[in-house]
Amino acid sequence: MPIKEAVKIYKDQLKSSLDSLTKKKSDFQKKEQQQKEKISGVRKLSHSIQTHITSQFAELRRIITEKEQSLLRDLRKEKVIASRRGFLRPGRQTRGRHSTKVRMDTDPNSAISAFLSNCEDHHLFRLTRFYTERLEQAIEEGVEGVGFMLTHDHHFNEREYHSVTELAEKGNRAGASKLLLDLVMEKGTGARRVMWESFVKLHHHLPKLSRILNEIRERGDGQFACMDTERCLSELPARLKEMNRSAPFYRDQLPADVVTMSAPHSLMHRQHNVVGN
Repeated sequence: MPIKEAVKIYKDQLKSSLDSLTKKKSDFQKKEQQQKEKISGVRKLSHSIQTHITSQFAELRRIITEKEQSLLRDLRKEKVIASRRGFLRPGRQTRGRHSTKVRMDTDPNSAISAFLSNCEDHHLFRLTRFYTERLEQAIEEGVEGVGFMLTHDHHFNEREYHSVTELAEKGNRAGASKLLLDLVMEKGTGARRVMWESFVKLHHHLPKLSRILNEIRERGDGQFACMDTERCLSELPARLKEMNRSAPFYRDQLPADVVTMSAPHSLMHRQHNVVGN
């Protein structure tokens, strides 16, 4: 084979190999740039999520702080109202909670009765609404007695009393207690007061009802502030779920991008091997 012809053949082969390597190098560089862009996107996404979470928790802290201040103001207001009405003796204010608890422990029924007597109508409504679910269970075994007292004081008519007792007689005491409480809430403040007075009279035979009344007795004039606190805390899980729903990238986008972050290293390794060959 003539030298010129051989040179031409090898030159063509070398050109073809160089073109192929150049194309591969260009492809690798393009993919490397794409991966860098993805990495940059993931970093931006991470920063965005971090900022979102930080702002949401800052908002939660603000809400809780404001609620705490509001509850403390309400508690101070409740104490002033109670002292003016004689629930706390003005001459013994400096002794605070200790003196109140001593009087309650001396005569629990009297303390509960005094607390209920000093409740405004809207306070009694809040109290009933707050304890509704627990009261439904607590009075199941004494629903006839509560219904009788409400009927005796003309808050229930005969038909309503019969509806409650009929359910209890058929073994559906849960339904009977729920019906009684629903009727009481419809009747108004007078019925609610008689119902709570009946609780004071009957609670010795109903352990769950006794626990509720003891809880109210121990909290004293801070009862409504405690109720507000428990309600506020019960709302936090819903708030956290809302935060989770509002973060748009957690489950779908982020994991896929993270998986591809290691790709540039393997591409660069392959590129070095090709050039070395």
